[in-house]
Amino acid sequence: MKKRLLQLIECKSCKEEFQLHTFNTENLEIKDGLLICPKCNVYYFIVNFIPRILPRKLYTNNKFEEKFEKQITKILKNKNLSEKDDSLLKLKKDTTKFFGYEWVHFDRHGFDDEVYNENFEKNIFHHKTLLRSNEIKNKLVLDAGCGNGRYVYQALKCGAEVVGFDLGPGVDSAYNNTKQFAKAHIIQADVFNLPFKDNIFNFAFTIGVIHHTGNAKRALKCILEKVKEKGTIAVTCYHKGNMLWEFNDWLIRKFTLKMSIPNLMTLSKILAKSCKFFGLWVEKPVNLLFRWEPNISIMFDWYSAPIATHHTYPEVYSWCKEFGINVTEDLRWEKREWIRNIRWIREFIAPDFAITIKGIKEKHSLKFIKPKHVWDKTKINW
Repeated sequence: MKKRLLQLIECKSCKEEFQLHTFNTENLEIKDGLLICPKCNVYYFIVNFIPRILPRKLYTNNKFEEKFEKQITKILKNKNLSEKDDSLLKLKKDTTKFFGYEWVHFDRHGFDDEVYNENFEKNIFHHKTLLRSNEIKNKLVLDAGCGNGRYVYQALKCGAEVVGFDLGPGVDSAYNNTKQFAKAHIIQADVFNLPFKDNIFNFAFTIGVIHHTGNAKRALKCILEKVKEKGTIAVTCYHKGNMLWEFNDWLIRKFTLKMSIPNLMTLSKILAKSCKFFGLWVEKPVNLLFRWEPNISIMFDWYSAPIATHHTYPEVYSWCKEFGINVTEDLRWEKREWIRNIRWIREFIAPDFAITIKGIKEKHSLKFIKPKHVWDKTKINW
């Protein structure tokens, strides 16, 4: 952890700044230590360079506590830590289990993958945030739900100072993938209890995350609270499929969510290899019936997620209006194949796979203004 991070975070309960107790340092970073709120006595561990700002129900590390038992006991003497009840606790534990495994096992997805390599992910990053590289240069940026850090990496390459957080142990992969950057910060935290100061980020993006939280609307609001007024936020989440696709997805996931991680990995390999074997001409029509991709990581990600809610553009627009997000651009009807220009096909058979919006945080809710639909992305200088 870099000391600069102390300027960005605070106690979630009382808004007090943390006191830092350092156990180990390495290359001018805090490797191991404690963060303590002097007002309400809440404390969190810093383990392997990463602040673990989660309640004990979501994060424990017996090896760390044994190793630094004397220091911890001395510092935490007479301190009590009370934890609030959490209705989403089981979901959060399951999410940590499966996505944590994914981003530890596929730690280099988005970097060294045969298809999803660094150059490919650069295009995906700009596509799913609608930002141009010069927009975030020298700006403070939040990656909400950073996984293994591949989009933190892309934002850093644009010249931003970036803070990435995630709920599970994938943050260790994110740190290892971005530790060469002086302006990278990684935290283990919960989207519903973010430890960042309000109104501090110039830009925030969340790609494929809020639909896994159990309350996508609330997750968006929590992220927005950390963005400055007139700051920018970009969101990508799942779009609802056609009725048959939604039923098939529900039915398949009904079985996959009961599978062990090894069995689910086996299934993911079978799905990915079969999709790769049959090729794009079979893959496209099959994806009107259920999700089928030639990538093991994506198949595991899709069918292991404990919850995955699907939404529509009008629904997300209504959230933006309520929260005061002036949506400036989106990717609605982005795929301009001739058949999808037929409205009933577009709405009932082949809707957009994902929702992507980009907007500006305003002080008050606005009368909704129709955003610019980014049709031909090949003409945009990302």
